[in-house]
Amino acid sequence: MPQNAMSHFASEIEESKLVKHFLNELDLGICTANQEIIHARIPDLDRKKAFVFATLVARLRADYLDAAFKLCSAGTHPDPQDIADLRAKRETYEEAREAFNALYHAIERGYIDVAKMNKG
Repeated sequence: MPQNAMSHFASEIEESKLVKHFLNELDLGICTANQEIIHARIPDLDRKKAFVFATLVARLRADYLDAAFKLCSAGTHPDPQDIADLRAKRETYEEAREAFNALYHAIERGYIDVAKMNKG
């Protein structure tokens, strides 16, 4: 391998190491910031609250599905208000589900201290 090619290859390896090091530092900073901010905003987050949240999402899902099945079992063409009510139930369920997904992601990423949650 010519000297220029070896030098270029070594330079790329060094650049790759710098990028990986920076990304690791960035991940650590993101984790630390999320831990501090989430725990400051929700200091009393515990297992019970997480399960209450999960149960809320399940109830909202059931409300949405129940409304949809009532529309199709009524045997009539739904009026615009029925559709608006169904849409509102879907939006409520989807918003709660997305919020729960954010909690799940925060736990997976280590932004929420599960050991502290276990004390509750």
